[in-house]
Amino acid sequence: MRPVLCFAPSALRRRLVCAWALLVLAMLGWAGGPGLALAQQPERFVMATHQPDNNFQGQWVRRIYGEAFRRLGITLEVQIIPLQRLTEMLLRGDIDGDVGRLHAHGQTHPDLVRVEQSMYEIVFGLYAIDPAIDLKRIEDLAARPFRVAYVRGVAICERMLKPHVAPENFSGLVVDEQGMQMLALGRADFFCTANHTMADLSSRERYRSLPPPRLLVPLADGTQPLYAYLNRRHAALAPRLAGVLREMRSQGVIEQLRLEALAASRQ
Repeated sequence: MRPVLCFAPSALRRRLVCAWALLVLAMLGWAGGPGLALAQQPERFVMATHQPDNNFQGQWVRRIYGEAFRRLGITLEVQIIPLQRLTEMLLRGDIDGDVGRLHAHGQTHPDLVRVEQSMYEIVFGLYAIDPAIDLKRIEDLAARPFRVAYVRGVAICERMLKPHVAPENFSGLVVDEQGMQMLALGRADFFCTANHTMADLSSRERYRSLPPPRLLVPLADGTQPLYAYLNRRHAALAPRLAGVLREMRSQGVIEQLRLEALAASRQ
């Protein structure tokens, strides 16, 4: 850092002015270059997901962000953390980012910074494997004691279903695998999850003999994009990451990574 030259009529004032100037420069992360420097780029960045690395979505998000951070010149580490705890850790700054949440996640967590370019789109809904079960609307859940499972931290499932399902029939789980197991064992009538998650679960050998899962009621119209969320200390990185993801989508890289992840998850 270049020396800061201070001129003041008294020694005390000179020391105060110098201290103030040094404090301002330190807060700006100034390195002696012209103008106001940006915050220093992190050398290592920790993103988190609740998806394991041996399924389709887990493979896909790791490949997407692995390539994105490679282009940014930042070393990426991806940790597996249950969704509910993941958000708490991100707010505290124990990790740097969350790989993917819905747009509305930012409304309930305004201290987080959304990366304004989605990585891909999903459809959340109620899935069933029992061919005898039928449902036309979410409101019809209240007509019978249906048992519904969801993963804690998936806010859209909890928010939209809780008013229509009795508390004793509404099971909050830790991982997606538990939801599929409950369907298979007849301990749940519906599992609230995303289309990519259900496709991955139902393709596993242990579940292939079951009736194919049916999406009975989508929770929202159409597909919903997933966005990364960062701790607010990385606000300056968010538009750069968005730019890289946008570039990757336009180049067809994200679709190519999807095909690679799909092939890898089926080996």
